[in-house]
Amino acid sequence: MAARILAIAFCGAATAAPISPDLKPGSHTVHLGEVDIHYVVRGHGPIAFVEAPGWGVTSQYLLNTLQPLERSATLVYIDPRGSGGSSRPADRSRMSQRVMADDIDALRIKLGLDRINLFGHSDAGTIVLAYAEHYARHLNKLVVVDGWVAGDPDARRTRSAMLDLWKLDPRYAAAVHQLQAMPPKMSDDAMARAADTMTPIYFSDPARYVPILNAAQRNLHYSSWALSAEQDADLEKHENQLALAHTITSKLLIINGTADMMCPYPAALHLHDAVPGSRLSVYVNAGHLPWIEQPRRFFTEVGEFLGSAS
Repeated sequence: MAARILAIAFCGAATAAPISPDLKPGSHTVHLGEVDIHYVVRGHGPIAFVEAPGWGVTSQYLLNTLQPLERSATLVYIDPRGSGGSSRPADRSRMSQRVMADDIDALRIKLGLDRINLFGHSDAGTIVLAYAEHYARHLNKLVVVDGWVAGDPDARRTRSAMLDLWKLDPRYAAAVHQLQAMPPKMSDDAMARAADTMTPIYFSDPARYVPILNAAQRNLHYSSWALSAEQDADLEKHENQLALAHTITSKLLIINGTADMMCPYPAALHLHDAVPGSRLSVYVNAGHLPWIEQPRRFFTEVGEFLGSAS
């Protein structure tokens, strides 16, 4: 379920270019046709867009937890359309993950960048994979962390089996029940309460790690409209990302925790098999947010991947 940028536009190739005022450190909002997109720029080094999930959570949880990456990369934290500071499209059907990938490219053009690096976690993994498959020539490096891979035949079945097993553990029983009983429509406040109840699902050791995430999620806002709109739009316009994975030509780092119930790691294995030259990094006994559970390994690995010129 954060943002930055410097004075040199650097994405893989060491070419200096005039910096757009829209790439200066701080909070920005730009108009991209049918929506306004809000993003935050922070950090130093090669530019990497950090896409937040499209189901109604803002980029705030990433801004508050990915700061160590800002030492090796300039991060552009993006609120997807319909979430946080970004506006809603007039047409609900324009809330699909595929359209959110189009927004990333529109932002790239607006900022005057030829190629970008891209980071996506969870539901945003689907969005950034859509970008990699449709905008390959503008993508240098891609990081997919515990991502959902649309079209994976085993993903939903594996998640269902894991949830049925883990609901027998008292640490997760209430969280699994809340997830399985989520109503199709709810208020933003009800969604926030449900999200709080489900937090243990994200971790291998809830007692240890939930307080860390809770501290990072203070004042986090949710959009139930975005949740339902994205689900409806994706059902209407579904893509099989595994079938298209062979078109990905960027350098790809795939990270997944073996204890992730939300985006089970077999999907990461399938994606790795489908993308020649991709790199798979499995975090044993880590859950849905491996940078909270194994921060030293995560920030070293991702920082080196994003921060290097090659």
